[in-house]
Amino acid sequence: MGRLAARVRCGQDGVYALGFRRLGPAVHAFLAAAHRHCVAAGIEDVFFLANDGCGLGELFAELHPASPVRAHVLALSRDNTLLLSPAELASGAFRGALEPDAGATLYSLIRISCGVVPVAADPAAFGLDWSSPLAAVAATPAFGAWLAALAADPAHAVANAELRRRLADYLGAAAFFGRERPKAWIDTGWNEPIVRSLRRHFGARPDFPDLVRLYFGRTAGGDGQGLAPAARAAELLAAHALAVPLAVAVDLRRQACGAVRPVFGPESWHAAEARAVRAGVRDYLRSHARASAPATAGDEPCRPAPFGALL
Repeated sequence: MGRLAARVRCGQDGVYALGFRRLGPAVHAFLAAAHRHCVAAGIEDVFFLANDGCGLGELFAELHPASPVRAHVLALSRDNTLLLSPAELASGAFRGALEPDAGATLYSLIRISCGVVPVAADPAAFGLDWSSPLAAVAATPAFGAWLAALAADPAHAVANAELRRRLADYLGAAAFFGRERPKAWIDTGWNEPIVRSLRRHFGARPDFPDLVRLYFGRTAGGDGQGLAPAARAAELLAAHALAVPLAVAVDLRRQACGAVRPVFGPESWHAAEARAVRAGVRDYLRSHARASAPATAGDEPCRPAPFGALL
C-alpha cells in the first residue's frame, strides 16, 4: 500500500509540475492578453465556464483585482444548454450535437432535450431501450418512429420549455444579457458547443449580447479569436490539460426563493490530477503576478514566448 501511495503522490507531483512549469507561464500570458484586449475594447463583463479544470475565471479575477472588467463564472455544460426542442428533435438536429459522443444513447437524447422525465414514448414499445446506442439505431425505422412519438409528447414540450426558462433566468441573473457594451466569452476553446446552444436559444432576443470570444486554443468551425498562438502539439497539451473538469454541471434547478442554481454531477475520476494542475498554475501566477494596477490599452503586448516551453 505504501508503494502505491508513493506512486500516486509522485504522479500528482508531476501533474503539479506541469501546471507550474509548463502551463503556468502560458495561462499567465493568455489571461494578461485577454485582459488587455477587454480593456482596449471597452468590455466590462467577461464570462468563464465553471467546468474548466484550471478555474480560469477565478485566476483572471485574482490577477486583476482592481480592474474595471468584471469576471463572471457560469456553470454551463452541454448537459444543461443543448435542450433540444420537439421541433429540433423531429428535424434530426440532435445528430450534430451528439456526434462527438460515441457513447450517446436514447437516455442521452432525453437528458439533453427535456431532462430525466417520464415520457409517453416508451422505447420498449418500439423495440428499443434507454441504453440503445444512437450510433447503432439512428438509421432504423424503429428509432424514427420513437423520435416522432417523443417530439409529439406534450410532457416533453412542457419540460423543455421550463428548462429553457431556467437557463434564461440563470443567465439573466449573471448579467449575461444586454447590448449596451460588448461582452467577452473566455474559454479553452475548441468547438464552441455551449456558445452555439445559447445563440440557438436566445439569439433572436434584442438583448442578446455582442459576444467577443477569446480562446486559449483554436476553435473548430467557430470564429472566436485565439489569443495564444502556438504549434498544434502545444495547444493540444495545454488546452486539454486546462479543460479537465472537476465535476460537470448537469442541471439548473429553481430554488424556493425563485433563483436558479446549478447542480453538479459527481467528481470525475481524474479530479485529483485536475486539482494538482490547478494548484500548479495558481502558484505560478501568484509567484509571478504583477502589481495589481489595471492594465491599459497601451501596455506591452503579450508575447507567445511561454508556449515555446511546451514544445
